[in-house]
Amino acid sequence: MRNISFLLIFLSKLVTFINPISSFLQRYLNPNGIMSKQSKQPAVPSFIESHWSDHPLGEWISNNRQFILWFIAGLFVLLIVAARLLMGRNSNAESDYIKAQTVFNQFQEAAINPDRFANGSDSLNDLETIIKQYPELHAKYDAALAQTLIIEDQITKAEIFAKATFRRTKNDHIKNYHAFANTSLLISAGDYPKALLKSQQLQEVLRTDLQRNDVSVLYLYNLLRLATLHQELGNLQEEANNWEEFQQITPQPNVSALLNLFTQGNANLNQYIQKRKT
Repeated sequence: MRNISFLLIFLSKLVTFINPISSFLQRYLNPNGIMSKQSKQPAVPSFIESHWSDHPLGEWISNNRQFILWFIAGLFVLLIVAARLLMGRNSNAESDYIKAQTVFNQFQEAAINPDRFANGSDSLNDLETIIKQYPELHAKYDAALAQTLIIEDQITKAEIFAKATFRRTKNDHIKNYHAFANTSLLISAGDYPKALLKSQQLQEVLRTDLQRNDVSVLYLYNLLRLATLHQELGNLQEEANNWEEFQQITPQPNVSALLNLFTQGNANLNQYIQKRKT
């Protein structure tokens, strides 16, 4: 509504500006496009005047001067309106981005507190509405939403966001990370045998890379996953082998910091491994 009011005001001002110009042209130009005889001094030399009047373009401009003026005015108005609409959209987008972050924070806070997670569904719905309006937000929120939903055991919903992330990043040369993440969905769904098979296949690929490069964090995480999957399925010897390999690798300076992520109080991952091996 404000844009329409602005446009009407601008048009009235524009008419006031154009009318004197139009009157000037009508007064000083005859239909053939040359200076009127009432003018005391010619605006241009006679040879230029004659050439202009004989040229088809000059005659067309003279006959259509009103149309040209209004066309230029209309184009100018359209540019101004387009600029205002663009500025308005940018302003709305900034506000919606802030709202999306606020809603996402509410969703995560609700996920931390199980008693409040029912309210998190409303926050998720609100966030999905904003993301549909601004598709560029998928890159920021899809993976984080999938992770939170997996933690909350909402696997079906988590798969939607996870697979959207896979599709968006399929050309980013991170297929090993895709494989690891897909296996996370299998584990969340309770399909441990298939998850074990996929983890073993990934470990073979990573072991080939290990011969050319230093130990990667993904290799270590997948090794941990193999050990815990064997434990879940009762394969005690295979589990022990994975723990043994893990302990042989972790003293390396570039991976020892990983152990700190699995420390809680006085207990750490090495103590847990020793207990599992005995």
